[in-house]
Amino acid sequence: MDEIDRKILHILCENARISLKELGGMINLSNTATGERVKKLEDTDIIKRYTIIMDHKKIGYSLHVMIVLEFPYTVRENQDKFLRFIKDDKRIVCAYPAYSGGKDYVLDIYCKDMQAFIELQDVLVGFGFATSFVVGDDILEEHAT
Repeated sequence: MDEIDRKILHILCENARISLKELGGMINLSNTATGERVKKLEDTDIIKRYTIIMDHKKIGYSLHVMIVLEFPYTVRENQDKFLRFIKDDKRIVCAYPAYSGGKDYVLDIYCKDMQAFIELQDVLVGFGFATSFVVGDDILEEHAT
């Protein structure tokens, strides 16, 4: 990966819907050369997918919570059940394995209200110890690579 690939990634982070023609103009390459570079970034999984940044508040999910989970040793056999649950629950938008601090997962959650959060947390504590943090808006949302 060279500096041109880094420029492509930066531009696509800002606007993944940009045309190859416009992208090529910004990096001084032809449409064909630009398309080949983007395809290579996709084929090597540097670009894993194209997505959107959603304003959860505008669709009724006004409560943003981060939950840190710790599984007791005796509950680790329920990990498959836990993974199925978090993949199926649409309020959980991101789940990160934790590799330090004695914790197992960090979950990024959006709920419609406090009652919906309490109901979700009641399920999650069945898997292990949960510590939750109500958080504000992402201050780096516009920050691209």
